[in-house]
Amino acid sequence: PEQQEPLETCVPTSAQDLCDGIDNDCDGEIDEDHVRTPVSCGSGRCAGAGFLECTAGSVVNTCESVADHAVVGSVSCGELECANTVNVVCRAGAEFHEPCIGLSGVPCNDRARGCTEGPGESCFNLCTTEDVCMVGVCSSGPRH
Repeated sequence: PEQQEPLETCVPTSAQDLCDGIDNDCDGEIDEDHVRTPVSCGSGRCAGAGFLECTAGSVVNTCESVADHAVVGSVSCGELECANTVNVVCRAGAEFHEPCIGLSGVPCNDRARGCTEGPGESCFNLCTTEDVCMVGVCSSGPRH
């Protein structure tokens, strides 16, 4: 009689498959028991979503936050003509902006600051064409 090759035998190492590229439960399928799990990443307006999933025997996180340098808002500072705005962008999943500093050296345009519209109210701290913006506030002084 001919000698037959011995059949390969599977020895279970786990009741269910792990994400390791091996048929741990000897059912003929690899990694089928791994559960795809939702995950989140990033924060605020830069947050994203994805999954932990089994790919080629490794757990892969597919979460992607909003792309770096994507503009998601703005921050304003300073008063009237001296106001400035900087963009809020995403960096590594978090909101970031450069420091907002009001304009300096820009001439003011005869606008009154501190005015309220109401009977008997008066304006104070007038900003004139002789004034200039100094770090976001219109003030008297030499122009730069």
